[in-house]
Amino acid sequence: MIKYLRYILLLAFLSGGVQATDLKDALQIAFDNNFDFKSKVETFNADFAYKGLANSYLLPQLSLQGNAALDSVNRNYATQSGANRSYTFTDSQNYGLSLNLVQPLYNPTAWAYYSQGKLMAQRAQIVLDKEKNNLMLRVAEGYFAVLAAQDDLESSKAQIEYLNKYMQEISQKASVGQSRKVDIDQVRAQYQLAKYNNLLLENNLKVQMDALNKMLNTNITEISRLKGDISNISIEEQDMDKWKAQSREQNLDILSTQLAVMLAEEDIKVSSSSYYPTINLVGSMGVNGGRDPTINDRFTGRNASVGLTLNMSLYGGGATSTQTKQAKYRKSSADFALRELENNIENLTVQYYLNVMNGQSQIEALNQSLISSERFLQAAQQSYTVGLKTTTDVLIATDNFFSSRRDYTKSKYNYLLSILALRAVSGEISDKDIALINSFLE
Repeated sequence: MIKYLRYILLLAFLSGGVQATDLKDALQIAFDNNFDFKSKVETFNADFAYKGLANSYLLPQLSLQGNAALDSVNRNYATQSGANRSYTFTDSQNYGLSLNLVQPLYNPTAWAYYSQGKLMAQRAQIVLDKEKNNLMLRVAEGYFAVLAAQDDLESSKAQIEYLNKYMQEISQKASVGQSRKVDIDQVRAQYQLAKYNNLLLENNLKVQMDALNKMLNTNITEISRLKGDISNISIEEQDMDKWKAQSREQNLDILSTQLAVMLAEEDIKVSSSSYYPTINLVGSMGVNGGRDPTINDRFTGRNASVGLTLNMSLYGGGATSTQTKQAKYRKSSADFALRELENNIENLTVQYYLNVMNGQSQIEALNQSLISSERFLQAAQQSYTVGLKTTTDVLIATDNFFSSRRDYTKSKYNYLLSILALRAVSGEISDKDIALINSFLE
């Protein structure tokens, strides 16, 4: 029976399709198709444009201005006899075209906007990297959820086949008086319950696969399975304090919030810049012409000018001081938010690190539990044959074996997810991390 059990489990594992989507493929599909991520990319493109906008505050501003006018004068005069006479004077014509230049020389507001634009572009890149990390984690979670659902269903099918085989053996023994009818009923009840659970697991697999396909916006039917010993997949640094330090320096949420603090500092400069004057270099050149009715002749001319302008607000009703106070309060709020985030990220780093460390031990322990439960099932079957164990003992041993198998496979998926989560909270999930996990999928 044990050899038969191993055989049907192997058949279930090898029954997948030839062409399957691995984790690397799934991630690439997600980057190309996921609607939420594509929305984030467009948001990044919009926010990154602040970098070009930042430069515009300090660059020259050129404008072209033109005008054309036609004046016609009509006057009415009253004569001594009381009659009105109307006279229309010759029309006058004027036109002009000028090119104007404004170059900021001293403008604290423009410099603050320039700094803000660069910071916003940097923050946009970090936010996009964070969204990329989040999508990779979500896809990995969905991918391994499908694998876990497949494993559960395969174990369920193997358990049904095993119970059916066991029920046939007991029926044969009962026909020659070597087994009781109550034993057959007990196995049949367990068999029917296993079939019902199998229906639930089939539905769960459909739900998990549908969720993964919705995330990828595609319709994959087969994914690569985890194979081999994954003990080679581990973290290179075993010192938790170093992971905490790395998170403080490289966590994307922290980096984004640090830039938010810097942006708040620039807001203070923007708000207080009204206290200072602005100096601009201005220049213009143009042509003009027209028709002068007084001399009944046309004229043309050219003009050019260059100079400096100074503008300084002397009193704005207290708006500048109020806006500066508001900016300082927002800066203080951003500082406190950063400190709180640093504490939360440190806690998450510790949690994910311990999950990885415990995950390795859990895989080893559950593997031993699986080996032990298989031996216990074999012993229970042999003891039942000689009358030392009951059918109930064999069924309990069967449940323990399949439960141990499910727990063991899930522990491997959880371990891999813990590694990815630790990578994400301490910086970024790299292509190397995905390639390593992918090498154990087929």
